[in-house]
Amino acid sequence: MATTPTNNAVPSESPRDLKFNAGKIDEFVTSQGWTYTDRFGVKHYTIEGINNLAQEVMSAFGYVTLPGVTFTTGATVSNPNEVLFNTADNSYYKWTGSFSAGDKVVPPNSTPESTGGVGPGKWLNVGDSALRSQLAAAGGVNLVNGAAHIEDVERLLSQNSAFVYIDDYKSLAADGDWTNAINSALATGKTVVGSGPYNVKGIIKSSGQRIVGEFIINASRYSFGDIKISTSEPDLTYFKGMYVESAYDLCELMYIKNIGINTVLHYGNFAASSQDADGTIQKVLDNCQTAGIRCIVGTEAGEAGIDLNSFIDKYRNHPALLGWTAYDEPMSRGISYAAQREKVDLIRVRTSKPIAVVDAWYGTDVISPLIIDDYDIVFADPYSVRRSSGTLSERVAADLDRMRRSHGGMQAHSRSKNVIPVIGAFTTSSGAGTSDVQQILGAAETYMKSGNGSFACFVWDGAGDKTITSGVRGKPDFLSLIRSACQIKYQVKYETESFVFGGNNIISHQPLNFIIDRIVQKDSSTTDTFMGINSYPVQVITDTSESDRSTTEPGWNVSGIGFKSTIGTLVTNIKIRKNLLLYGEYNTILGNVNGTVSLLGSYDGGYSLLQRGAQNVNGKSAVIDMSITTPNQNERLCIRTSAAIDSNYYRRFIKGLIVSTDW
Repeated sequence: MATTPTNNAVPSESPRDLKFNAGKIDEFVTSQGWTYTDRFGVKHYTIEGINNLAQEVMSAFGYVTLPGVTFTTGATVSNPNEVLFNTADNSYYKWTGSFSAGDKVVPPNSTPESTGGVGPGKWLNVGDSALRSQLAAAGGVNLVNGAAHIEDVERLLSQNSAFVYIDDYKSLAADGDWTNAINSALATGKTVVGSGPYNVKGIIKSSGQRIVGEFIINASRYSFGDIKISTSEPDLTYFKGMYVESAYDLCELMYIKNIGINTVLHYGNFAASSQDADGTIQKVLDNCQTAGIRCIVGTEAGEAGIDLNSFIDKYRNHPALLGWTAYDEPMSRGISYAAQREKVDLIRVRTSKPIAVVDAWYGTDVISPLIIDDYDIVFADPYSVRRSSGTLSERVAADLDRMRRSHGGMQAHSRSKNVIPVIGAFTTSSGAGTSDVQQILGAAETYMKSGNGSFACFVWDGAGDKTITSGVRGKPDFLSLIRSACQIKYQVKYETESFVFGGNNIISHQPLNFIIDRIVQKDSSTTDTFMGINSYPVQVITDTSESDRSTTEPGWNVSGIGFKSTIGTLVTNIKIRKNLLLYGEYNTILGNVNGTVSLLGSYDGGYSLLQRGAQNVNGKSAVIDMSITTPNQNERLCIRTSAAIDSNYYRRFIKGLIVSTDW
């Protein structure tokens, strides 16, 4: 037989091709191979190949199990993919022989061997055919032990559609800058997955969604460098806040978070910085939500085109919103008690979120009610001030005296025992504050203790005040200070105790009962000398007779710790902690106060006194500004005044502020 093809055109009259083709027909019909090659070099399936292909197709589509019939009952098989059960060996068989003469009929009580035999072109054992059919059916994967059920797969596919991958937007990364790519992923509103690191030059804006896992962004703005990007719920066990004027970039907020801050107090003053001019409170809150920090929003800057009510309504339900501020430093700016009351009440009507206030008692008037006493969160911000003389330690000590008075005044007037200190971390060229970094750091490291782990920091960015020359963002010393403040654990709680008392009918009267409650009583069962004499908290008003609580002198209505005779001493159980101060006014109804005010300590309830500080006073009134400490913090405060001449009635008065601190 010729085996070499001629490549003659079809049809060919060549005997050589006729003989070649006869051989190929024999190969097509009888060969057990799956293909043969024609005289043009092209491969074709043999009958065996076609049969194998058919079997593969049928396997892919599954078999049809003939229901209710077996080799024992007898059956009729009509198609090659129908299978018949043989009870003798618990297996299914399919007929691979010819159907050219019609259906394959299986008589009752048959076996595969008795009805055609077993082998190629006969019956083939396909014992798993039923399972194949079930697996091929909808939900068939559920039958496989350990395999994901189709419902789980579908659920996973559904969940996967809620995610977006930053790297899917890599075509938008131009010249290595991934700003547009990341913003495009965040703009979808879907949960974001990133791998990083990504170089970013611009501002990143989220839609408030979560970020799965964590990755690194290298931000060139302000030379931030590598920033860990992740979403996690903030730990609010302790308040760790950062005042922010205009910044809203997600990278900046993530940087602040990574320092250890859990809350930003935002002024919303975006116009203060050209780089942040496109900022809005919505962008701040969304980025805070993505970063995993909370935000207290200032209401003074507001938002163009809407009033305060609409502003509150717009943002009150945002999950990143922790609370509001009505005014920034209302007392220091001269915003009246009535104006504060009106605005706070307006905010409370529209939201249940807490309202915060920040201020410090800088002035000499420690009696007047200059802030309302029902703010939910109270901050005190007595910063270091510019001082022209003194050593560094003397300047820091003077700052701390001022800080104790300011902090104590905020605590006493707000009726809040948990006033949060605001650490100064900024320098100024003039006006308030100072440019002395070491003085700022020295005072801040002590003042932060008053919060026992809670604090706020002023300021991240100070673009709104042109005298501010640096803040935390641009000063490594301040950044290090705040990192340290976020990490310190306080094993022993620092205490701050404050009392504001006394006054007159011109400014106001502060309650005396807080002092009365702290007075030590004489031991009635002893004749030993008790040092508490000629003193008690009283109010004296002009009346028709002279007594301890009335005077015939016209125009008097004064309250405070009253003293009579030439020497008077009040014994209290107020603890003299590491530092104690008395600040206020000492005046008299008759004559003058020429003499001495002394602060003493007693550890036995007023039977022994140790002098800890004294101030000479002259004239009809005098400012009392005294700070003391003691080596024995078991001592309790006693206040003594002496005068050259005085009445047998309470006619000398001290009114003001007592603050005792462990810091």
